[in-house]
Amino acid sequence: LNIIIVKKYILLISILTANILFSQTTDVITNINFPGGVITNNDDLFVSDWYNGIVYKYDLDDPNNPVIVADGLTRTYSVRLNGNDLFFCDTEQGIVYKIDITDQNSIKEIVLENLNGPYGVFINNDFLYIANNFGNTISKLDLSDPNATEEVLASNLGGPFDLAVIGNELYFTQRAVGKISKIDLSNPATVIDIITGLTAPSGLAVKNNELYIAEPYIFDTDNLPGRITKIDINDPTPTQTIVYEYPVGSNPFDHYAQHIYIDENTLYIGESYANKIVKVELDILNISEFDNIHEVIQLYPNPANEYIQISGLTENLDYKIYNILGQNILNGETQNMAKIDVHLINNGVYLIRFSNGIIKRFIKK
Repeated sequence: LNIIIVKKYILLISILTANILFSQTTDVITNINFPGGVITNNDDLFVSDWYNGIVYKYDLDDPNNPVIVADGLTRTYSVRLNGNDLFFCDTEQGIVYKIDITDQNSIKEIVLENLNGPYGVFINNDFLYIANNFGNTISKLDLSDPNATEEVLASNLGGPFDLAVIGNELYFTQRAVGKISKIDLSNPATVIDIITGLTAPSGLAVKNNELYIAEPYIFDTDNLPGRITKIDINDPTPTQTIVYEYPVGSNPFDHYAQHIYIDENTLYIGESYANKIVKVELDILNISEFDNIHEVIQLYPNPANEYIQISGLTENLDYKIYNILGQNILNGETQNMAKIDVHLINNGVYLIRFSNGIIKRFIKK
């Protein structure tokens, strides 16, 4: 009976705090002028400065000292990695460049030119895909063939802005007409609309079979400030699930989240008008997976006062403890039946995430 009461208490607290979990971001970079594309590589974060035409590299452990990777651009948006090569585009000059990030003396090299407003680029299986926003086309280039030329895959689109490949399908935003669409790469003649009726859909990101969508603002009678949503691509009639939304009542142009990138369980968001990159921990936002009493790994006592103890572990695991704001407050390593000291943390609801992906909730009282 006591276990059932505790379970219901955890469920109730989780539901009551759901809105808090969905309303928190953490600043990552706060000194970037109108950030465009963003991507990570281990402890480095690459981001484009659209306004000044610069691509920067930030050390996530020391983000106050950015390094210029490429400059001399007019306007630059999307950035993508392919091995050691960082690809980025000059939207106004109609050029896609690349640079070797392992060579400090590397200079930018033209990959493809004479494009018409390349805003989004994506690389998959040595093919470079380009969203030509001004030309209303999606095109590709075979990077493995030095003599390859640009091939148009889809035309007469409505302002394609960003792209993502999942399996054999290429998904893209049509910003000017408010759509998420796709083509089959083996037969790209037919454009299939997946979601319609959006407001300026911009960035895309992929996590497993989920497609994440950035809408910088929502145009309706209230002119809402924008959101990040996701859809299940395996669903024949997908609906949007809100992952993160900006507070109602704030100015839509205070943030203007256009570009997103997912690194494992971290969602990075480029807020163009806020001049910063923020992040959201996706696992912490997932409130649909409550503890199952039949799972092998168990946490007790719950609620806890001095410590929590984990049973069912077959190996040593790293762990991170998060509060309901999504902030990582405690790290460490544990083993089966070892005690984790929690007596110094404030009373409340917490999540502990192990390095094997399992997440448990507990209450500190």
